[in-house]
Amino acid sequence: MNILFVDDEQPILDMVREYFSSKDHKVFLAHNGKEAMDIFKTQKVDCCFTDLNMPGMGGMELAREVQQLDNTIPVIVMTGYPSLDAAISTLKSGVVDFLIKPIQLRQMEIVMQTVVTRSALVQENIMLKKELQGKAKLERIHGELKEKANDLKVLNNIIETLESAGSVKEIFEKTTSLALDITNADVAFLFLVVSNVQKPTCALKRMHPSIRTLEDGLDKVGTTQDFLKSWLDALPFGSLPLALSREEMDETFPKTVRTLAAVPISMSNRPFGVLVTAKLLESMGVSGQSLNHLAFAAEKAGLAVENFGLYENIYENLFSTLFAFVETLEARDSYTRMHSLRVTAIAELLALELDVSGEEREVLHVAGNLHDIGKIGISDSILLKPGKLGKDEFEAIKKHPDIGANIVGYMGLWDTEKEIIRYHHEKFDGSGYPKGLAGQEIPFLARILAVADVFDAVTTNRAYRKRLPEEVCLNIIREGSGTHFDPQVVKAFFSLYDQGIIQQKILELESRPDEKRTQTPFTVQSAMVGKEL
Repeated sequence: MNILFVDDEQPILDMVREYFSSKDHKVFLAHNGKEAMDIFKTQKVDCCFTDLNMPGMGGMELAREVQQLDNTIPVIVMTGYPSLDAAISTLKSGVVDFLIKPIQLRQMEIVMQTVVTRSALVQENIMLKKELQGKAKLERIHGELKEKANDLKVLNNIIETLESAGSVKEIFEKTTSLALDITNADVAFLFLVVSNVQKPTCALKRMHPSIRTLEDGLDKVGTTQDFLKSWLDALPFGSLPLALSREEMDETFPKTVRTLAAVPISMSNRPFGVLVTAKLLESMGVSGQSLNHLAFAAEKAGLAVENFGLYENIYENLFSTLFAFVETLEARDSYTRMHSLRVTAIAELLALELDVSGEEREVLHVAGNLHDIGKIGISDSILLKPGKLGKDEFEAIKKHPDIGANIVGYMGLWDTEKEIIRYHHEKFDGSGYPKGLAGQEIPFLARILAVADVFDAVTTNRAYRKRLPEEVCLNIIREGSGTHFDPQVVKAFFSLYDQGIIQQKILELESRPDEKRTQTPFTVQSAMVGKEL
């Protein structure tokens, strides 16, 4: 088949020439509409792909010229900005199909085969119309055009929905909700895949209301989520997107999963997440069109996240996103509700008492709120175990500082904060983890955070024990001076505690159970009279 590709970007032309030539097609290339028309006048062309916006003669004008020259040649427009008005305008100009950039070569090949076949049908319809025999086929073409217009409507809705998002967190929330609607699924998950985390992390999920009404609906969702962690961990990104029916699933899949669709989310061509939808109540598969829409939503979500990083306040958005993960983590365990909020508040009081600089207090604010984010990579069976942990279980829980540091480091923003998170379980005598650092080897802010973390842990109910009496808690801090804790920090702690300042701050937080973390790490109000932060 003779194929003409028209685009003002040479790399795209080189790529399509190599691919379609290897498929035994004869390929012609042009950089704009004028060059394309010169080729039409000298060569036989069976199908034409053209970009919409090009210097000189653009794709719209080229389509009209081709229609006047030979209206049997199918013209396919490639554009990154689809709209219903543009669709109608280009359809009137002789365009038979659309492709949304960035284009996949396999997708181009499928569309080419489809439109060539459709072109042959159109010619047949014209003959049948002339012979008063083409009514049924003309109605079918009308239906295809209507379907294409509906397709563009869905794509526009995805674009408009994601463009209305005001933060990275909102992008993720809107994308997950779109996924549920696009595939008519019972549940949709957004998994984040961060290097060095043991399993993909479920950051968000959305459920159809019908699931909540079922007696075992939430159990089915939980079983599906647990399975997907392991399944995605072993699944190469190169195999996505994909859709599976029940017949295509092997014996490892839970029987509760009837159909499944999964697409990757990438930023700068670097995958960082997977969008998964599943049907648990019926077995109607995911159509190819729905899978394409799901992939389009994931692609636009990745671009939207990247745009926030490039053009908006990446610091604030990623910070609030990570805080959302912390809140998700704390929601798993009611005992640790507001734990990181209290730890941060106590640590900031200690930092002020120790005359730590304002810049370092901002670092501590970030690290304090995120210090336990690594627990999102720890299994619930370990994290929520009511009894004493076994040796292997304790080794697993000891990985959470490294996991948390890697998550924050993956964002590429907070190198100092990352180290505070990594070392907040180190002990002053070198018996802590993960590195066994001692004394001055441990970052000073990590030594401050360690005291605040342990104090909150022993004064609140945990999954494995009840809160300890006040005097026992204070003795743990006092007796840990020089072994577990930096004596200088312990001295500052008791100075504040004896004045009632720490207790007052905790009461303030507990009196506001809906207290939200500030999204940017600036100073917080102190309970200390006469001092300013």
